Amino acid sequence: MIHVKTGTPEWTPVGKTLEIIEVDPMLVHYKQYNTIIINNGHEQQNLKVFAKLCKAANIQVLISGRACPALEELRDIADVYD
Repeated sequence: MIHVKTGTPEWTPVGKTLEIIEVDPMLVHYKQYNTIIINNGHEQQNLKVFAKLCKAANIQVLISGRACPALEELRDIADVYD
């Protein structure tokens, strides 16, 4: 599941969780987590590619940040976009 929210949301993670703060998500071994939180999505590159990989692996991705083109690109693949 991919949940995208503009602003600073309060996330409720499920299971083993990783919060990505200042690292490129593509460098993370994501398959070992149930939930991945990215609170600064407006600063990340390759966000759509990473989200697709997580969705294919059935990993919950919670993405937030300021409104920007990188977050807008996720609208078509996100299960929830707020």
